[in-house]
This record gives sequence, C-alpha cells and structure tokens, in this order.
Amino acid sequence: MFSNRYRSVKILGILLLFPSLAWYSNRENRFLSFAECMRDPTRYQGAEVSNFLEPRILDVDDRRLLISQPDGPLEIRIPKGFDGVFPEGAEIAELKPGDSLEAVTVFRLPGYLELKAIRGAPLRRLKIVLSILPVLLVGFILLRTVRWRKGFLVILPDTSEASDKSDRSGNFKL
Repeated sequence: MFSNRYRSVKILGILLLFPSLAWYSNRENRFLSFAECMRDPTRYQGAEVSNFLEPRILDVDDRRLLISQPDGPLEIRIPKGFDGVFPEGAEIAELKPGDSLEAVTVFRLPGYLELKAIRGAPLRRLKIVLSILPVLLVGFILLRTVRWRKGFLVILPDTSEASDKSDRSGNFKL
C-alpha cells in the first residue's frame, strides 16, 4: 500500500474518492432552500425547508419573522396557535432582532414559508470561532515538526537534551 507501485492510480483514486463521497452525501441528505422551492412550487408544496445561511432575525411579531439571507430578507409566517418551539429553545416572544436562530419551515403555495419549529441560537458565532482553535493548533504543530525536503515530507528531529525517543538523525527509537 505504501510502495511507489501504481502511485498515479492511488493518487487518482483518492482524488476521485472525496468528490464521490461529497456527491453521495448531498444526494442522500438533501436540504431544500427557499430558492429551490420557488423554481418549482407545485413540486415542493408541503416540503420542509431548513436550509438558511447565517439566519438572523431582522423583525419579529406574533404573525411573522423576517430573517436576513444573502439574497435579501425572507419572511416566515407564524401559524395561529403555534407551539413548535424546540424543547430547549426560546419562546417566540423572547426572540429579538439580531438573534441567530434555527428554524424548520414548510413551503406553501403561492410561495411563502410557514414556521414549523424554531430555536434561538444565541452563542452560534462563538461556537464557530471556538471550533477553529483545534484546527489552528494542529496546523501550528505540523508547521513546527514537518518540512518538505527533496520531494518528501520529513519529520524534524527533536533537538532538546531531554529527548530520548529519537536520535539526532531523526530516526525514532522503538
């Protein structure tokens, strides 16, 4: 597996594996957007729409939510007697402009969204920023220990006096 035999076939296989897995994932777990529903409204009547990009509340009242989207504000109607708040979510009255949210909606003809379930996501941006930290840490460790030399990745030897795991040539002792 790690020899240079059929190297180009192995590289090509890996390069084809990742796009095919992405295609399969998108085909099996399809999330509809409002724009897709509007292209063929009769086909998507009653379909769940939960694919929103960075949804933030612009305005809220007892009949509708107005959320921000890249192609302009989007109105979501709240049905009478709505009680579809996620168990750990906030009540509609507690949501205010500027809050992030997660929403599941149903597409209705002639072309509007009806709220099915909602949850406030007040710490969403903080979670995104914190999730970058492990990636930066791994990148920092790789930059300190791996170098590209003569066409190969080389692990640099530990030059500290306290190290007894490897000798000065970079060969690891077992």
